[in-house]
Amino acid sequence: WQVIAVSVGITLILFQIYQFLFCADESLWNRTKFGVFRLVRRLPFVSSKISKELQESRKMLKKELFESSSSQTYHLSLPDKGLSHEEVLQELEKMDDLPKLDWRKGRVSGCAYNCGDDITKLAIEVYGRYCWTNPLHIGVFPEIRKMEAEVVRWCAQIFNGGPRACGTMTTGGTESILMAMRSYRQSGYSRGIRRPEIICSRATHAAFVKAADYFCMKIVIVPVDPLTRKVNLKKMKQAITSSTV
Repeated sequence: WQVIAVSVGITLILFQIYQFLFCADESLWNRTKFGVFRLVRRLPFVSSKISKELQESRKMLKKELFESSSSQTYHLSLPDKGLSHEEVLQELEKMDDLPKLDWRKGRVSGCAYNCGDDITKLAIEVYGRYCWTNPLHIGVFPEIRKMEAEVVRWCAQIFNGGPRACGTMTTGGTESILMAMRSYRQSGYSRGIRRPEIICSRATHAAFVKAADYFCMKIVIVPVDPLTRKVNLKKMKQAITSSTV
């Protein structure tokens, strides 16, 4: 029994070492860096420096977000009596006084897109017609199913998807990336990959990092040129492994 106990003990120890080295969410190198950073951060002069920088950041945020809207009244609880139609519109008009960037000139990247007054009016009319529909219930709202199917087919044609290509509608760019990464993860699982990997450049959308965190995938970040912002293709090719999906 002593031989069995020693064998089981050694096996468990080796298994724990293997789990620590190869099965963690972060690589051993990253975990080592984070560990050293946590230790250094506790040093008095480093801790005081970090606290000072955080305080400055809080002051900046307070100035940008709160002082600019100091004239506004914030409703911190639901009113006992609902507002009338006119009162709701008056509240919206008050918020028009808040300082804001003129995004319609096209100088705010990735925020909103101005298609002109004609398209805006059409979009408002279309939304008013279908705002009380639910695309989950295609039997109740067949018109929504029809429009979704058409949009999916258009996108499939643009990307040369072929007649068997399929897709689904999402609520925005982040969800689109998440759903795509989940599909790739499932494809990796079907091929026996235990932990599928995503390869991204340093300038990639943050949703890829979210996807890796949500779906237990490994993300490999490839650096970009600091001037041109172009990814290093050689390093990206080197990052490809048998677990890349």
